[in-house]
Parts: sequence; C-alpha cells; structure tokens
Amino acid sequence: MDIAKKLNFRRFSSSGGTQSKAIIAIHGWQGNRNSFYSIAKTLPLPDACWYLLEAPYTIDNDDSKRSWSREISPGVWDMESPRKLIHNFFSEHIWQHYKDKYIFVLGFSMGAMVCYEVILKMDRTLGGVFPIAGFIHKSQGTNFKIHQKQLKTPIIIGHGDEDNIVPVEKSHIIFNILKDQGANVDLEIFKGKHKINISFFKRMQTHIQNKK
Repeated sequence: MDIAKKLNFRRFSSSGGTQSKAIIAIHGWQGNRNSFYSIAKTLPLPDACWYLLEAPYTIDNDDSKRSWSREISPGVWDMESPRKLIHNFFSEHIWQHYKDKYIFVLGFSMGAMVCYEVILKMDRTLGGVFPIAGFIHKSQGTNFKIHQKQLKTPIIIGHGDEDNIVPVEKSHIIFNILKDQGANVDLEIFKGKHKINISFFKRMQTHIQNKK
C-alpha cells in the first residue's frame, strides 16, 4: 500500500450560501471520497458543508479502493501516519472555519474505527460523532480512552442487528467502555446487516439541524 502525502477529499453543499456547520464523513474499507456522496446529496442540511475524506492507503494498487491503515508487521497496524494526516486536514480546513460545536463526524465500519481511534482522542468538544458498524482495534482492549474534552461530545453509535462483517457486539463493547468513562454516548441497534439504516441518518440529521 502506498500512502498519500495529504488527504484528498470531496466538498459538497446543497446550498450556495454560507455554511456554519461542517460534516466530516469517513468511509470504510475499500471506499473512497465518493462513498458518502449520495448520502450527502440526499440529506437536506442547507447550513452544512460536507467534507468527504479519502483514506491515504491504496489497496492492490487500485486508486479507487482505499484503507485507513496498513499492517506494518504481523498483527501490528499503523494508525500514526493516518492520524497525522487527519489532524493536518482539520488544522487546514476545519478548525479555523467552524466553531467546535458545529463540527460533526460520521464514519462507517473502518471509518467508525477512525472515529474512535482518532476523532474522539482530539482535545475538542465537538457537535457530534456518529460511528456506524465500527470497532476498536483489539490492541486497545479495555484500555481504550477518549480525550477528557470529548466526554461532553454527543456520541451516537449505530449498528445493524444482523451485521455479518462487524458483529454488533463490537458496538456494545465500545458503548460500555465509553459509558464507564462518563461519555455522552448512546447506542442505536437497527434492523439490517453491514449497512447504514435510513432511520439512523434521520436521527443524525435531526441532531445536526437542532444544534444551535
């Protein structure tokens, strides 16, 4: 896998006016910056600008298939390089343009893992984080901790009850870990397999719209 020097992303807004809110979408394994585009077009959020991130690693030399990590030795996966790229993206495109309370992040599958491993360890209180069908890396175990400033960030975890790729138990585990730390976290188990349920998106949409 080759790694990009900086994150590519696709920017989208359904309105031509000024957007006060930012939604950062993080795709899953083998996805790319277009993975969330249809969702961004479907959800009417005129006061929000979407930033559809693209993972830095190519898979099998296919530029359209991307990964947020790579195995650098047996059982050891690199998250430090992607972490730096994500922090650089936020510094360049997000922090200076949006208030923390108007910044929202969602991730699916491996993208949800990035929400846990990177986003929730930032020293900011965000408007909301929405990890869907995700997991924490087994190396973290019960030692996983989010940043103290993220304890007030609304975290809504979603997972399909028949997920055959990432077992729903993975979200139960991280939910309990976060709850024990005093995080503002909720868990929504919806009908379905390894996908995003429309009811979850509507809940996310309502949360973002109501954020004042």
